[in-house]
Amino acid sequence: MTVTDARQDERFWDNPLVIGPPLIRFYAGAPLKVSSGHNLGILCLIDPMPKSLAPEEVEHLQVLARMVSQKLEKAGPVTP
Repeated sequence: MTVTDARQDERFWDNPLVIGPPLIRFYAGAPLKVSSGHNLGILCLIDPMPKSLAPEEVEHLQVLARMVSQKLEKAGPVTP
């Protein structure tokens, strides 16, 4: 998911992180999905300036998300 300018996106324009510090404008996120199909979270990029990603940058984010997912899955469950 990519949001070029969060102020212009109806899902984000009134978010406290958009209207106040850290004044997020750009957001890109890729799911952290394990082999069971469950999503553990999101690996995201944020920036205070509106922007877009080139196709290869989107691919890099997806590759990083897969790498993080694999590392988390190998680490196993976290016990307190």
